[in-house]
Amino acid sequence: MGSDHRKHRGAHPDDGVLFSGKQQQILRDALKDFAWLLDRNYPLFASLKLTGDHFNLTKRQRILLMRCACTEQQITLRAEKCQKLRDCQNTPLLIDGFNLLITLESALSGVRRHY
Repeated sequence: MGSDHRKHRGAHPDDGVLFSGKQQQILRDALKDFAWLLDRNYPLFASLKLTGDHFNLTKRQRILLMRCACTEQQITLRAEKCQKLRDCQNTPLLIDGFNLLITLESALSGVRRHY
């Protein structure tokens, strides 16, 4: 894998390979296993190591798992907090400016996604 000399928060040069179509099914399977362990209250980092080692995942792929996975209970709690757009009309909307900047920076960097 190549070295990373980016000056922005966009995609890593190796992302096209690490998250390619071939890797996507492996990552889906790893995510299922990782979430299964979390649902049974196994420790986060031990579960991540076990799953990552089993599927031979790189550090970036493991970070993806950690950011994507959640327990069934977390899914339920998040679903309960969802609001319908029509229920938000004429209501002030607060936006996290830092995360908005990161998103815009990545979008405007011209980095093309390969997955």
